[in-house]
Amino acid sequence: MVKKKYSAEFKVKVVLETLNEIGHRNDRILWTKNNKGKNMAKGKKYTQEFKDSAIQLALNSEEPVRQIARDLEISEKTLYRWLRDYKIKHNLEEAERGKKVTAIKNIEEENRRLRKEIAILKKEQEIM
Repeated sequence: MVKKKYSAEFKVKVVLETLNEIGHRNDRILWTKNNKGKNMAKGKKYTQEFKDSAIQLALNSEEPVRQIARDLEISEKTLYRWLRDYKIKHNLEEAERGKKVTAIKNIEEENRRLRKEIAILKKEQEIM
């Protein structure tokens, strides 16, 4: 059996098609990998369209970044770098931090409320 190496254009097409069907959990990128376990050649240039497609797939997919990178035959570090740069460019990091801060504040408020309730219940128990 001869393994085929798929072109970057084909991979972009598959990524775009997958993004269009992202609502389905079982949709996956399907193509045969070439050189399993080997990294791509250093200095490999990717088109901006390919990068954008990979970023959107990583942001919108329920698949882990590791699996997406493996399916796209790119380094996991490369995909994480693209994601970091995208989030910085579009100020997504601040939004994520804001959500985390709000969640922490809500949890702290609930914790204070529950401690007060426990204190009240202990006093009632002592009275009885």
